[in-house]
Amino acid sequence: MKRINFNRLVARNNRLILAYEKKYAKQIGRALQKQLRDYLKTGILTDEITPILTDMYMSVGERFYLNQYKLLSDISQKNLFLDAFKIWWSNYVNGVLAEKVTRINETTLSKLQSSLGDLIPQSLEFEEMANRLMKDFDFSMQRAMMISRTEVGNSMNEAKFRAKDNIKEELGEEIWKIWIHRGAKNPRDWHVKLDNGKAIHEDDVWRVEVPSTGFTEPMSRPHDPEASAENVINCGCEVMYISYSYAKNNGMI
Repeated sequence: MKRINFNRLVARNNRLILAYEKKYAKQIGRALQKQLRDYLKTGILTDEITPILTDMYMSVGERFYLNQYKLLSDISQKNLFLDAFKIWWSNYVNGVLAEKVTRINETTLSKLQSSLGDLIPQSLEFEEMANRLMKDFDFSMQRAMMISRTEVGNSMNEAKFRAKDNIKEELGEEIWKIWIHRGAKNPRDWHVKLDNGKAIHEDDVWRVEVPSTGFTEPMSRPHDPEASAENVINCGCEVMYISYSYAKNNGMI
């Protein structure tokens, strides 16, 4: 495995991740506002989120799959697994997004119904009612960015996990992993602690705090599908897989 300038690599990934987050947050924000306006007119919540998240998952997943593959593999030939990955990834995305979008839309609908119960007695005009609701968190760019960051993080880490599995035999040695925390305005201190430059075996887990309970939970990677929402929602952390020899030679184990 080639020598890695981790500071440069992490900085480059941070810029790429942030670009994805901003791009899709804008689209999600517009979608939430369209849902709001359509619902006020028709009483029906349209699904504006599925096509946006589908495009996000396909774009982010393929990009970070290739990035992780190139990081682990010194082989210069074309990635032999890419076509198989695209098929597997498409099936994964179709399966996982239905549940995610349902949860997002149910939250939006619940907020609309409760908010309208408060506003209707005031007999507000359509535009005034829409403008008031758009100031609420559930229809704001804050929520759009939270959704975007959460789903970009999930697609990135899931695709890297798949890339690692695909090239294990090609690499011919054990794979280890490190946890990387991105800077944040209000960081999870317990996630920051995991970004210590130390690698663990790919089959091991990090014991991650769950502050609301005072306990810890096992996580195989950021956005572990079995982890609690407290450790997943709005998380921008990423996993990076490296070879055992690289981890050992660079003091990571």
